Amino acid sequence: MTDRSELLAVIDRYATAVGDLDRAGFVALFTEDCEVVDPYPEVCADRVAAVYTTTGSPEPGLTVQLDGIDVFTIADGRIAALEAYWDPTTVRVIDGTTP
Repeated sequence: MTDRSELLAVIDRYATAVGDLDRAGFVALFTEDCEVVDPYPEVCADRVAAVYTTTGSPEPGLTVQLDGIDVFTIADGRIAALEAYWDPTTVRVIDGTTP
């Protein structure tokens, strides 16, 4: 079983890679047989959840924000599975207009 500090360290590296748009760092966090489930849940051991608010621009002139939860399964210091939960009906336009 993975200890708490290792779980949190992996999630910190994940958040940094996403925030820095570091594709190589992001990919390196996942096991070769990683299963990403979005949004169907799976019961696994060694899991941790991260609650977040993210802002992005899906197209020029449009900025949106949404809240979500990512549930990670960690194996051998890497992400073995990722479940992302967010509701598209709660996406907020914060700059621009809706398409």
